[in-house]
Amino acid sequence: MFPPSLITTLLNTFLDCWDKVRESLYELLVLIPSPLPSYHTPELVQELIQCALKLMTSARQRESDSAALILRLIFAKYMPLGWTVDEQLNLIQSSTTNHSSKFSLYSCSLNRHLFVLTSTIIDFEKVHRCVRKRYFQYHS
Repeated sequence: MFPPSLITTLLNTFLDCWDKVRESLYELLVLIPSPLPSYHTPELVQELIQCALKLMTSARQRESDSAALILRLIFAKYMPLGWTVDEQLNLIQSSTTNHSSKFSLYSCSLNRHLFVLTSTIIDFEKVHRCVRKRYFQYHS
């Protein structure tokens, strides 16, 4: 239902410069059944944690905010599955029980969130184009 390439693209969108896009993206990803496709083993999620920790040290607000949202997403998606984090921030899969059925109630909400996210990105792109057009008119 959710190809791994879609999940990777959505996770990369956490670096968007608009707060509303990042927040909507988090809400959307929380609704996707756990574990996330392409992030179903502790080793794969650990790569995501390392990426978030690297972003956390950035002086740019959007990058550190993205890191916080990624870590928040990891805790929201994997802690209910029984996974834990040790002192060195290594993810440990302590339970192999599949809790995906618990999230099936959210499938209709997922479409709504996807629509809101897409609409928000399109609206921001329209504003960005308009501002860029005006900027070049005045500075040409």
